[in-house]
Amino acid sequence: MFQRSAGEYSEKSSSQRSQGIGIASAITIIIIALLWVATSLTAIVRLRVFAPDGLHLAPARPNRLVPSDVILVLAIYLLVLVITAHVIDPIKMPKDPFSSPQPIIADLIARLGAVAFMLYLIKERFSGGMAGFGLRLGKLHSGIFCGILGIIVALPVVMMVGILSTLFKKVPVHPLITVLRDHPSVEIRVLITISACVAAPISEEMFFRGILQSFLAQYFANQRTGWHRWRLNIAAWHRHDVSSQHDWADIGSSPASGGGDLPPLAGHPASASAMVPPPAANTRDRWLAIVITAAAFALLHGEIAWLPVLFPLAVGLGWIYERTGNIWSDITMHAAFNAVSLTINMLHPH
Repeated sequence: MFQRSAGEYSEKSSSQRSQGIGIASAITIIIIALLWVATSLTAIVRLRVFAPDGLHLAPARPNRLVPSDVILVLAIYLLVLVITAHVIDPIKMPKDPFSSPQPIIADLIARLGAVAFMLYLIKERFSGGMAGFGLRLGKLHSGIFCGILGIIVALPVVMMVGILSTLFKKVPVHPLITVLRDHPSVEIRVLITISACVAAPISEEMFFRGILQSFLAQYFANQRTGWHRWRLNIAAWHRHDVSSQHDWADIGSSPASGGGDLPPLAGHPASASAMVPPPAANTRDRWLAIVITAAAFALLHGEIAWLPVLFPLAVGLGWIYERTGNIWSDITMHAAFNAVSLTINMLHPH
């Protein structure tokens, strides 16, 4: 009887110690999380992310993107996806797109096709080509550094918003995470990891931040300055074949003669031939582009419940691209976020 009581007492004491350790661990995690959030918010304030002139000195990305360029990127992705899916396995393509490797491979090939076309657009539409777009290999190391700092700052805020959003509505788990967690095939797990942590960050950041956001920022700058009203011969400018015989009478009214809101370029009188580049986007133009692109990014992921998490993440991605002019920063930040999300959901599925 005494031995039984002693055993029960020992088990009870052990259980109480375990509970105490669990409570202490939980309190420690909460304190660390709160300190991280506070540090992140302090960094956002110190970086003057939302200051009226916060992007005033950000690198310019003048470009000649048009709406059809944006549409063509999406069209090429979908076209390649459909063709590849039918070529790989037209009969056995499963209803669940993630239950076999074929749809994932088709998606990877489609993303590669879209990236190839975007590389062509970068060369043709951006002043400075790859350098103007922020895709130079020489900037890779600095981009990785900025991306890591960016995710360290953004992650606690994004996670806090995500946790608060679950209080109002249950957030469904991404299908890729469900398959990665439950599917026994190593091949599929490897393909999903490559897709989430490599292919998606590269293709999506090049499209959303690099193409769409750059197009929108330039569009708002053009509208604000009246550059679009000068009715320049865009085709001639695109071909770089405006000759010395052309003057403003041939390609539109001179800015100096009231045809636009900007003064003539220094050293280029109104009567001389001049290639008028697109105007630089200001802070307002950039923020309009960031917010619209972030909304499109969140909505096109197909689940409204993910919006509270994806929208602030996309705003952070948009800001860091505008601030650094380096798309490698966004790719790194996006890849790190996906890797953290996969890891957390694998370790704590519920």
